[in-house]
Amino acid sequence: MAYIGLRLVAGGLAVLMLGCQSSANPGLQGTRWVLREMKASSATAVPVSAGITPAITATFTEAQISGSSGCNSYSASYGVSGKQLAVSNLQVTRRACTDPKVMERERTYLGAIEGTNRYELQRGQLVIYSSQQVDLVFSPELEERSPLNLS
Repeated sequence: MAYIGLRLVAGGLAVLMLGCQSSANPGLQGTRWVLREMKASSATAVPVSAGITPAITATFTEAQISGSSGCNSYSASYGVSGKQLAVSNLQVTRRACTDPKVMERERTYLGAIEGTNRYELQRGQLVIYSSQQVDLVFSPELEERSPLNLS
């Protein structure tokens, strides 16, 4: 009986140790996410319309997030623990866009990414919550389908 109890404790510790690692969640990886909506509690929020270009994107690899912030490219380190998501060491190219709306959207997005504190995968969408009071809602990018060759 003591042997079974010891095995359960050892197994529980192994699961606990895996849960505390800061490795990426496989649900985030392998998908190019496209921003569909920025929800904010303040009036400074910038709405994102479907099909607006340039698209804001996020791609997660093992320990990096990268993508387009609308005008510039960005990358950062990230860590996951349960539903907690921490982004650090944000690096952004410094290209200036001529459209002030694109630049405002980009500033709002980058501020939210930098302040990320948790995430959820809901009905095929990725929702990132930020300490900046801006929630980011992403959908997977749909792959371009080539027409069927029926000849």
